[in-house]
Amino acid sequence: MNSTFSQVIDEVLKLVVPSSEEREHVRAVTELVRTLVADEADRTGLNIAVEVGGSVAKDTWLSKDVDIDLFMLFPTDIGKKELGELGLAIAKRAFS
Repeated sequence: MNSTFSQVIDEVLKLVVPSSEEREHVRAVTELVRTLVADEADRTGLNIAVEVGGSVAKDTWLSKDVDIDLFMLFPTDIGKKELGELGLAIAKRAFS
């Protein structure tokens, strides 16, 4: 690998790899959001799990281009309509 190519690779990596400070910030925000939703889900009395997925969970997100994918896992006996209504209500209350 020639030095020009190596320099280009190094510059690109500086642009896309999150810094340790950025990683810590995203980790903290992710945990806060997960906790807010999980606490509100617990208030329903149902067994609803809240999990982080996507690039944040896999640690494959790019610097300055991050989104947090949060999933609520409902019991299988919850109907589709109720699931939608309940999921939206939980999210609204968590972030009110």
